[in-house]
Amino acid sequence: MSTYHQLTLEERYHIYGLKRAGYSITTIADELKRHKSTISRELKRNIKSRGWRPLLAHTQAVERRSSKAKKRISHDCWELVIHYLKQRWSPEQVSGRIKISHNIKISHERIYQFIYKDKSSGGLLHQYLCRKKKYHKRAGIYETRGRFSHSAKH
Repeated sequence: MSTYHQLTLEERYHIYGLKRAGYSITTIADELKRHKSTISRELKRNIKSRGWRPLLAHTQAVERRSSKAKKRISHDCWELVIHYLKQRWSPEQVSGRIKISHNIKISHERIYQFIYKDKSSGGLLHQYLCRKKKYHKRAGIYETRGRFSHSAKH
């Protein structure tokens, strides 16, 4: 029960059968190796006029999942970003220009993510960047300025 995964259609049919047989929510949860709140929430969330039905509940769950997966940044907006990048603008400049001229908020970090995703799939957008990625100091490496190394002889 440590990692979360959504209920399957088979699990919903199992819940339906056990519920009709008169088992408690706790018993059903133990049988499916789920938390009892998951079963309770499932039964409350997807109830309709004819009661809780597994196929209807699964259909509603799939619809809720797909309705949340909307892209915030349109294809036209990315075309605009690419246009400015090809003019050798930095992602910070592109972000500011698009916000002012088109009232679209897109962070420079998201633009960098877009560029490096393009690079990993064989694209060439990274070539339009003025500089390479910023150097980030790795965690766990301590500052060595002003200190003697252990190998130095006295």
